[in-house]
Amino acid sequence: MSIALICDTQTEVRRLLIAGSELAAGDFRLLKLLPGLKKAGESVPVFARVAECIEKVVEPGQGKAERLLDLANIVNAIIYTQGETSLAGEIQDVDTLDVNNVTHLSYRQLSPIIEALSTKGSGRYEIIKAACEKGTCNDFRLINPLFAALDDGYGEIACLAQEMLKGYDRGIIPLLKNKLDLNGGTSAVRILELISFYDSIGEKILYVEALEKGSIEVRVAAINALKKFPECEATFLELVSDRKKEIREAALNALAHFNSLEAGNGLFRAFKGKDRQISMWAVKNSKAAILLDLLLEEAEQVLAAVLLIPQKQEKIDAGEKLPEQKTVDYFFDILECLEGKEGEAVFSFLKKCLEHIPQLARFKHSSNNRNFEFASTLARSAAEVMLMMESDKALNFLVSQEKTHNNHLLRFSFIAALKSCSPEYVFDNYSTYAVDKRKNHRQEILSVWKGYCDINEEEIIIDERWLKVFIINDEVEIVCRFIPAGSSTGIYYLLKYIDNKKNMPLYRYEMVIRGLVKAKYEKISEIMESKLKSMLTGRKSDYLYHYNLRQFLRMTPIIGADFAMILEKAAVDCDADTAAIIQETIYDLKNSQ
Repeated sequence: MSIALICDTQTEVRRLLIAGSELAAGDFRLLKLLPGLKKAGESVPVFARVAECIEKVVEPGQGKAERLLDLANIVNAIIYTQGETSLAGEIQDVDTLDVNNVTHLSYRQLSPIIEALSTKGSGRYEIIKAACEKGTCNDFRLINPLFAALDDGYGEIACLAQEMLKGYDRGIIPLLKNKLDLNGGTSAVRILELISFYDSIGEKILYVEALEKGSIEVRVAAINALKKFPECEATFLELVSDRKKEIREAALNALAHFNSLEAGNGLFRAFKGKDRQISMWAVKNSKAAILLDLLLEEAEQVLAAVLLIPQKQEKIDAGEKLPEQKTVDYFFDILECLEGKEGEAVFSFLKKCLEHIPQLARFKHSSNNRNFEFASTLARSAAEVMLMMESDKALNFLVSQEKTHNNHLLRFSFIAALKSCSPEYVFDNYSTYAVDKRKNHRQEILSVWKGYCDINEEEIIIDERWLKVFIINDEVEIVCRFIPAGSSTGIYYLLKYIDNKKNMPLYRYEMVIRGLVKAKYEKISEIMESKLKSMLTGRKSDYLYHYNLRQFLRMTPIIGADFAMILEKAAVDCDADTAAIIQETIYDLKNSQ
């Protein structure tokens, strides 16, 4: 028996049940089914019965509702007894994910995130990032969109999707493995990294397969995953000779995690060979004892070679191609690899280097691509490495280098004093350099203080006499950072700065306001009110005006909820858009705790 005609009839009957039986009379769709049903009724009587019911339904007259219900009953009965609901083939288990992530979010709340993950265009990153910050990204309905975003052309979104997937549990590993293409590119790397994140040990077979069969990017990711397995050390030692530079670098970095004789020797061979630059991170971070011994032995030999360069030789500067430059560059690399190393042997070697400051101060690195802002010479590079040791012996030695060799190591001596000496000693011995006629001395001291502007207040205690030194040098950033409470000199300087720099960028204005708050100045509200009035009356461009206004209003929590009253008065005379922006800040101030 063909059931297709009955299914079509059921569809039309359902339509009429919704639309109303009054529309059934003369319905052309039901009439179109009649010939086929009558023909089928010649061999199967129940089809003839259905055709008879259809004829009654499409006829005009009373009782159409009852006749339509009769037709619906017989059609549903046939489908219920004769229809099929299964598919052909073997029954298989449904693939499921054993994830414990639950959600209380409606689809309306998730829809913008799903759209941002699944589409292209600008503005998507902000939506996804905001969802992460609100904690609305850990929803199982986002799993598939997040997988799709791993291959997003906008790299920041792909990286963000990878981080979001780390918020799920290891139940998504089967799905990750199904999505993994060993010959893929960046997205395959991200998937392999996620698998390693969830199960760094249990998926070793997969990592080995990826190393053997994967693309270059996937092989690099597999090496990073296999570095946790001690038995893979021999594999990494073989891979340091691979034809591909990326594979060699990954293998060298993996060897840095092994504290064995073979790993140390392998890293040192690479450092002395053609792969010096790609092996430096591994050499610097390796804990292999043999490697440090080899490095110090090599350093002694290179130091001797550098010291043999004739004194009459002119200073070797960036870009020059003197024969000795390779030796100088090599010594820079050795010193960089000694960063973070500890022990008496390291200290003794660095001290030996600093006993030859006049000679080592002549040499600079040949490359302009490397950051030698402060460690610009071999002598300063050695001092920087010693400073990183942070041992009492190292700090005391650097402090002793003040006033030696034309203060070539002044910066490092000053930092060492800040770390190891009393605030009074630091001021008494180093403040004169900050007001010195020699510009390089002033820059050395002030650059250190600028670096300390980002350090928590509890981590550094300074002598209050430094404030006048900062003011003399007109270093407003340092003044704002270190101004003591109640300092009339500092407050006067900052107020004068605001008066003279009325058009300063808002980020600097905020910095000065924070300095006044730190100094506990009592009339900050009046200053902010004056600034607000000048902004409201100096309107030029709507976009820039509203942007700057929002930036300014972000500072108001610094003052506190009392500033809400000033904003309420200002909002009265503003246009609707400006008033709405101000009202948002008023609401936040009044509801802040």
